[in-house]
Amino acid sequence: NGQVRTEHLDDWSPSDFEILWESSVVLSAGTRVRFRWDVGSERRWFAGVVKSYSKKRGYCIAYDNGQVRTEHLDDWSPSDFEILWESSVVLSAGTRVRFRWDVGSERRWFAGVVKSYSKKRGYCIAYDNGQVRTE
Repeated sequence: NGQVRTEHLDDWSPSDFEILWESSVVLSAGTRVRFRWDVGSERRWFAGVVKSYSKKRGYCIAYDNGQVRTEHLDDWSPSDFEILWESSVVLSAGTRVRFRWDVGSERRWFAGVVKSYSKKRGYCIAYDNGQVRTE
């Protein structure tokens, strides 16, 4: 049993909230993502939008620079791929997330899973720790 809380993602700073990708969850069309590519001697981030998904071909990504490419997310290191949250896209049940909380004098990450979403109440998150609490 994990702790269950309702979170309004608009209340969180992007530096204190992350969407964690797992291969068991298919990203929906419209999800913003970014990939870090080697460009000459630099490593640069390129953002885009998921257009479609095929189990065989992977994700069709329309990059902001106009390129359209197919990406297999399993081929990317977690440090070179990120899911970017936007309020126009609803995270589906089963999506792994993590939030950074103030714990005493420390800032610690707590991971969990999206259980449900309501426009009025926000996201119901089941955290991975042992307490059960609903807000």
